[in-house]
Amino acid sequence: MIYFDRSNKVTKYNQKIIFENKIGLSFLKSKDLFFEKNEVIYFVDLNSAQPLWQYSIESFGTYYDSFKQEHRKYSVSKFLGVWQNELLVAIYEHRIISLDLKTGKMLREWNKIEGFHFDNFINDLIPRSDSFVLKGDKLVGALYKFYIEIDLITGQTHFVDISAEMKKYDIVTIYPVLDNPVTDEHIYLTAMMTQKENGPAWAYECLIALNLHTHQIDWHYAFEEANLGTNRPQISGNKLYQLDNNKVLHIFERED
Repeated sequence: MIYFDRSNKVTKYNQKIIFENKIGLSFLKSKDLFFEKNEVIYFVDLNSAQPLWQYSIESFGTYYDSFKQEHRKYSVSKFLGVWQNELLVAIYEHRIISLDLKTGKMLREWNKIEGFHFDNFINDLIPRSDSFVLKGDKLVGALYKFYIEIDLITGQTHFVDISAEMKKYDIVTIYPVLDNPVTDEHIYLTAMMTQKENGPAWAYECLIALNLHTHQIDWHYAFEEANLGTNRPQISGNKLYQLDNNKVLHIFERED
């Protein structure tokens, strides 16, 4: 078990000290622990409780936060997973990097998606680097009105505008991908609908199964009693689960 020893101000694993401080955002794969602290990514082997390498993201510089009106350092927004010998990391807000698992050296970087435009404030950029999940040899994701994927074999990025398909179901925007489930056929997404049927007070939210191959919505369910908040769907066996903001768990039977 990984825990923070408050008395000694250290992070431990099975009584062994693995870091002389509290760790930040982390990702665990078997006995490999990856985490960020103060703009540095660390890789610790839990078997030996020893750090194997570290990678600083300070070289990316700073970005201007228009909301807080200040320049801020880049940070890790999500560990996307391990593919072959690469650790895939989403850097706030439009950058994804891959690091060599053995050395910590940066191997590849994705920042641009040529031709991608959204509301005149995102142009030729990955709209949100943490809105992806790893599935096979691809990073797949969705946001706003787009399905997006990155082919990890070729390194190529691809996006599809699915707004026409969304309009069929009165969907306004797709919410960011967190740990959304992906099967061989579908990615399950949450989205906001228009307000035309339920008045101006609040908009229905819905759960959809977006086909990875046809980019069509094969299944759709609107939640009329409560919104979903940051809750995302989960899959276990042939069951699909979705928790709403009233703490009601909705259970669906999958067919794919």
